[in-house]
Amino acid sequence: MGWMLENCGSAYPGLLGDMLGAEISVQALSGLGLVQNAYYHTSQSLLGSLPMPAYWPRVLQHNAKSETMQFPKPWPNLVVVDLGGNDFNHQEGQVPADFLFNAAFFKLLDTVFKAYGGLCSGLKVAAVCGMGDPTEASRDPDNDRCKPCPHVKMAVEAFKTRLGMETDNVAFFDVPCDGSIVTGSADELGCLGHKGSEGHLRVAKFLEPKL
Repeated sequence: MGWMLENCGSAYPGLLGDMLGAEISVQALSGLGLVQNAYYHTSQSLLGSLPMPAYWPRVLQHNAKSETMQFPKPWPNLVVVDLGGNDFNHQEGQVPADFLFNAAFFKLLDTVFKAYGGLCSGLKVAAVCGMGDPTEASRDPDNDRCKPCPHVKMAVEAFKTRLGMETDNVAFFDVPCDGSIVTGSADELGCLGHKGSEGHLRVAKFLEPKL
């Protein structure tokens, strides 16, 4: 039901595209994580147990035989990775160990760079995390959108260290959950406590100057 109510144009990726005057392409599936999907230990995703890295290269996400997507030029200038929330929330405490999360993040970023010309192509990757609000714990005690952020930041730093990268090809951006960006007011929220268009607009305005 949630998929029927989603609007990529009003979510922060679409809004950022408008702000930056950029063409965008969004690969996303509700509930999927980097290592494990939401509710992984209690119920499987409607699409099975495969996490997001298995889906993003596909031309048709539901069809494994459609792998691997060919990435024609022009390649993107920027790739935004927003993963980790489902790995660490709604898991009843059964979250991935840092070494597993770091390894999965490294593999994903390595795949992204290879798909778009390699580390010397000029591609920038922004790993973003957070975007929650101070009221979310009262609505859902097992959902803290900033919980994954230290793990995502660690994974980004591990990627850069392993490759000896001292440039800003890869950067981490933390969108605070303290109410300074998304406050949790009714006009900012949408279906099932997720952000609505106003909440996403606040996130986009925060990220635009950084990106």
